[in-house]
Amino acid sequence: MPIDSATIYIHPTATISEQAVIGAGTKIWHYVHVREGARIGANCVLGKDVYVDHYVSIGNNVKIQNGVSVYHGVTLEDEVFVGPNAVFTNDLLPRAHHTDWRVVETIVERGASIGANATIVCGVRLGEHCMVGAGSVVIKNVPAHALVVGNPARTIGYVCTCGRHLHRDYAIANSNLEQFVCESCKRTYELPMLRDQREEVVRTGVDGIRFVHHNFDEDTLSAVESVLQSGWVAGCGGASARFEKELAELSHCEYAVAMNSCTSALFAAVRALEIGPGDEVIVADFSFPASGMSVMHAGAAPRFVDVRLDTYNLDIERLAALVNKKTRAVMVVHTFGQMAPTRELYEWCKARGLALIEDAACSIGSSYDGVVSGEYSDLACYSFHGRKIITTGEGGAVVTNNAELYRKVRALSSLGVDASDKYKAGGPLRYGFHQLGYNFRLSDINCAIGLQQLRHLPALLERRREAAERYRQALAGLPGFALPHVDPKAYHTYQAFVCRVENEKLRDYLMAELKKKNLHTTIGTYAQHLELLFESKEVCPNSRELRATTLTLPFHSFLGKAQVEYVAEQVRETLKFALESSHHLQS
Repeated sequence: MPIDSATIYIHPTATISEQAVIGAGTKIWHYVHVREGARIGANCVLGKDVYVDHYVSIGNNVKIQNGVSVYHGVTLEDEVFVGPNAVFTNDLLPRAHHTDWRVVETIVERGASIGANATIVCGVRLGEHCMVGAGSVVIKNVPAHALVVGNPARTIGYVCTCGRHLHRDYAIANSNLEQFVCESCKRTYELPMLRDQREEVVRTGVDGIRFVHHNFDEDTLSAVESVLQSGWVAGCGGASARFEKELAELSHCEYAVAMNSCTSALFAAVRALEIGPGDEVIVADFSFPASGMSVMHAGAAPRFVDVRLDTYNLDIERLAALVNKKTRAVMVVHTFGQMAPTRELYEWCKARGLALIEDAACSIGSSYDGVVSGEYSDLACYSFHGRKIITTGEGGAVVTNNAELYRKVRALSSLGVDASDKYKAGGPLRYGFHQLGYNFRLSDINCAIGLQQLRHLPALLERRREAAERYRQALAGLPGFALPHVDPKAYHTYQAFVCRVENEKLRDYLMAELKKKNLHTTIGTYAQHLELLFESKEVCPNSRELRATTLTLPFHSFLGKAQVEYVAEQVRETLKFALESSHHLQS
């Protein structure tokens, strides 16, 4: 066998048949014996005293530790790990002398791991990414992702592709499946139950498909317990300070103030800019009415600007018509996790002497053209409500790079106390109350939850984008049904998956019929100028149309493939029936 010494390493003590095939990048160590016809893939590692029998097939990136015997009839697929002294048998009825000896095939699928001293009896299949415990004796097939131990080996749990233990999330109704989640990378799996009796769970939707769902891991419970044991639970403690620091860093900002809601945060942002009676703030119309309410709470008047039909975000081209001598600021809303072009908006505002406030309730972790929320504005406000990407149960925050605005927001949120008063040394601690303030502080208990949520934010965002792509594939090409548009410059984090249909009657029909199937949906959000509260004279036709035609599907970071496919199937069937019944298409 010709060996390319530049790409393959074989220790001088190893015995390699000339009829064996070895892939590039593979390393073969002391006293390894590879028989004729064996095929070993690229970038493998074979440790000391490994025996590879004739015609064994080993995939790429396989690692086999010392003393392992891999007998004829065994196939190891890519990325398999085999621990020290594991043995693969190949004769189902072994005897010293008999005439009906035959090889029985064994398959170890991609990514599986086998512990030290395990024995794999021939004729079994080890599923993808399963894990066999050290010393186990495997006598039957092992399901994908299963964790098996003992003699004979039995399934005691499941493991993630990353190798960590999966935790049960909830039972999927009307099935023998449960949803499991990795508390490290947040991947979800629908896998067979590990017990005969399932416990009842509270859920929204059919087959355990929740409209919104969060998974709180053991680290979160420990973090809350630590705060409770510390005695500092009311806010402004260690958990609060760390949460604010991480929020500021995430937002490329110097300062952050954690608050009890995003509505409080928006109000504090407006007040910090000294906006009040007689002033006006231009607000993106297609948004939850807390945006406009925060302006009214400050005594100012919201002026609603229309949005784009594609991104659902504020239309910059329509801003100029609303600017007058009373205008003090623009409040942009990053709708459903897709950021608006904030740098462009900020420059537009500064050229006219206006402040820019970001209602970033839905957009934590998102960006536009490399800019994140808070980086190019006077103030940005987050929400940690239960429907948001990360949650503290309820909560919000303001982030800013302006030190003066930070001090004002801090004071407003903490009964008017200047932030600098807290750090004055000497004598009993006394605050000076020089202005009217509010108690908007976020409890350290909530902040402890928020810290753990932030730790998982990259994984949560990755899972959301995977779920969104599954929806796109499952719902592509449906007549009269438009999937969410994504601006090519935006990193969309999908706080919600909001689609559009042809008219309000069809949208409401779909919602009602899906509800009959216990599948919860809702409208996208509101056209604020239509709400009686605001008594608005603005005309926002795009926002009005979106309020009438948008449909929000169940969506969260733990939505599995089977669940997405089920929702999509129900949407397809319901939409098909509606389109075949022409009266459902009349607006």
